[in-house]
Amino acid sequence: MEEILKAITTLCIKVDSMDNEIQKLKSKASQQHDYKNAELRRSEDGKNLELKGDDGKLL
Repeated sequence: MEEILKAITTLCIKVDSMDNEIQKLKSKASQQHDYKNAELRRSEDGKNLELKGDDGKLL
């Protein structure tokens, strides 16, 4: 019985550790996604300025 309890405890600890790793990976993926979207928006903003004729360059 004691061995079963030890095995269950070990399993629970490993599951908790895996859950923590999954949360870290999700957070990292979300941050990368946000960064990528910000880069795409900046690129679109620049294109919009060019379309309007105001590219920020002096003549």
